[in-house]
Parts: sequence; C-alpha cells; structure tokens
Amino acid sequence: MQLPIKHLVLVLLIIPVSFSANCQEKKANEKNRFFFCWGWNRSSYTASDIHFKGSNYDFTLHNVAAKDRQSPIGIDPYFHLLKITIPQVNYVLGYYLKNNFSISFGVDHMKYVVVEGQTSSISGEISANSYSGSYQDQPIVLSPQFLEFEHTDGLNYVYFELSRHSQLSKAKKWGTISFTKGVSIGGLYPRSDITLMGQENYDKFNVTGYGGALKMGTRFELWNRIFITNEVKWGYLHMPKIPTSNNKGEYASQHFGFFQTNVILGFFLDFKKKGQANTN
Repeated sequence: MQLPIKHLVLVLLIIPVSFSANCQEKKANEKNRFFFCWGWNRSSYTASDIHFKGSNYDFTLHNVAAKDRQSPIGIDPYFHLLKITIPQVNYVLGYYLKNNFSISFGVDHMKYVVVEGQTSSISGEISANSYSGSYQDQPIVLSPQFLEFEHTDGLNYVYFELSRHSQLSKAKKWGTISFTKGVSIGGLYPRSDITLMGQENYDKFNVTGYGGALKMGTRFELWNRIFITNEVKWGYLHMPKIPTSNNKGEYASQHFGFFQTNVILGFFLDFKKKGQANTN
C-alpha cells in the first residue's frame, strides 16, 4: 500500500507531537460528557484479490489496485448543508466513561474505486459471453467494458470504538493538548456501484462484511468547548458477499487493508464551564 505524500505529512506531524512529552492521565473533567465529531478523511488501500461468482462465471482477479475519491476542497460541497455527505467524511457520537477513556459509535464514509485500465491477472471460468474461456493467472486489462467496481456512496465502516486520552500539556486557559489512541470493530454497509461484463448495473446499499481498526492522533482541546484532532487510522476490512447484480447468487468477495488520515472537529454536548473542578 503506497502512502500518498499528503498522508505522510500528517503522520510526520502527529508522531513527533504525540511522543514529545511524557503522557499523563487526562486531568480535565471529562467523565460523563457526551461529544460529537465531524471530519474528513483521505484513504489508501492495499491491493486485493476479488472473487466473482455467478451462474455463468466463477473467477478471481488478482492484486487489484484501488484508490479513494475525495471531492475537490471548497465551500461547496464541504460546507453546503445539502451536500456535506458527498466528500469522504467521518462522524462520531461518543461518551466519556472516565476522564481518560471514551466509548463511541461512528461511521467512516470512505470511497473505494478500482483503478480503471490497470492490468490484473485472472484465474477461473467464464461462459456464455465474449469473455468465455478457462483462465489460469492470465493478464487482463480492467476496462470499463469488462469491469467497473466502486464503493463510492460509500465504503461505509460503521463501528464501536474504545479510546484512551493522555494529556501532553499542562492545562491552560485556552485548553490542553492530548494524545488519543483507540481500537474499533464494526460492520460494512456500502453502496456498491458495479457493472460486470456488460450486465445490468448494480447500485444499492447492502451489509457486506466486517472490519476493525487502530488509530492514534493529537487532539487540541479549546476552552473546554470544542476540539480539533489530527489522526491516522489503520484497518482491515473483509467483504465476503458483495452483490454484483439483481440476480441472487451473483456476488463478489474481497478483503484488504486501509490507511486513513483524518482531520476531525469535535464538540462537547454539555458545555461545562471552563473552571469546573475535576471529579474522577
């Protein structure tokens, strides 16, 4: 999995800050507080084998490369109330179990697009169309006539996450800096847009699998009201049954790793006073 330069810059910014001071248990009074987060992501994916099975085919495409599809940065659609879910976004609702531990429910709205025109290799059987034949690791160009394969509305990772927050700086009037790390597990609810060998396009939401992820990030908390987090996330997604047409029994399967870089804006929902005392 290649790491785009924009992703690498954010990783290099997070890691030195996160380990530049001794992490301490968070001293601010966060226990029993709810929070809501909204942010944006860029994603990279490992190459994957994609297996297709149907009434007239049973084959695998090997080492298929894919990329994300982020919208160009601008007021529209990022801050357009009717279009804010069009970019690759993250949203989270969470609760502090203790000052330094939180649990949350979130959705990572990523987008996954198989790179058009790449050369893959194919193994298996196809019958009853122009691609009929028996294949054994033979090269094939993934043209639109053969395959269009996307999870672009989107590759939705719906998860529960447990996070730990460690303070990096002494509390100031303006706020604190913390190091956050977490682990999540969840399911996948993508809307896949798939056209295979000229079949009728399939473009519906489906529960297709499960996944898990680890994250770390640096959080800047401001005036005990809002916070901004730069974070990175590594995960694994398994999609054993992705419908490829309206005919039951025709589906694809794949599994792959992903890497995310996120910029997150969060809000405490109770708006406690800045000077409120700590109550563990």
